[in-house]
Amino acid sequence: MTTHCMTGTPEYQAFTNARARCEYPKAKGYKYYGGRGIKFLFPSFDVFFAELGYRPSPAHSVDRIITNGHYEVGNVRWATPAVQQNNRRNNGVVKKTITIRIKTETYEALKTVSQGNGCRVSRLLSQAAETMVRQAGFSTTLDKAEPSGRKRSQ
Repeated sequence: MTTHCMTGTPEYQAFTNARARCEYPKAKGYKYYGGRGIKFLFPSFDVFFAELGYRPSPAHSVDRIITNGHYEVGNVRWATPAVQQNNRRNNGVVKKTITIRIKTETYEALKTVSQGNGCRVSRLLSQAAETMVRQAGFSTTLDKAEPSGRKRSQ
């Protein structure tokens, strides 16, 4: 039962279109969203609308802040086509790189943890850095530093 009285509005259309792209294999664009693991995690239109509010203008559409992230609270916004062009997986824009410098002792501790969990130290560093970057509200590529903390030679 629909109680929000917004069926037919641009906001509701954005909700249904995004959900379809993620959940229905026959939907237009499914292969670029649901087909590659993007999920629609809003349980209802009310939650979606509480997150985004009214569409600012007819030029705006729903955009995921972290391109490979899900449609979820904290990762959606209204954006213009120009903003969305710069938030694509293949936009060709040179992105700033974050260099992580850690102390040798920290690296050795991470190495011990990684061996105990069957993963590489670089994977732990990448996950930690990606989490920090996301929490800061940025979307970026990550570059790992050498274990000694020195910059890599180019």
